[in-house]
Amino acid sequence: MECHAWRQGPVPVDVHQEWDALREDLSKPLVHLTHVAQGPWTKIWNSGPGKNVRIPYGLALDDTDPRAESAVEAADLHAGIQAAPTLARC
Repeated sequence: MECHAWRQGPVPVDVHQEWDALREDLSKPLVHLTHVAQGPWTKIWNSGPGKNVRIPYGLALDDTDPRAESAVEAADLHAGIQAAPTLARC
């Protein structure tokens, strides 16, 4: 999932439209979860200069988790596959 830093917090680009229907029920609990001091959104948003900047997946991982490095590698591999041009079919 790709997230960008917006004024209100991190926004998963693909699900932004679905959010409107859930906004009333989920906004407060999610704000408390996503606006953690020195969390991924806070680091990228940086009081505004990071507006709409992609939040790297690795920032959301716990550095002390022994699986973190593997998760970042898998996310990078996935991003590379997504960015690769589609092969022509015969």
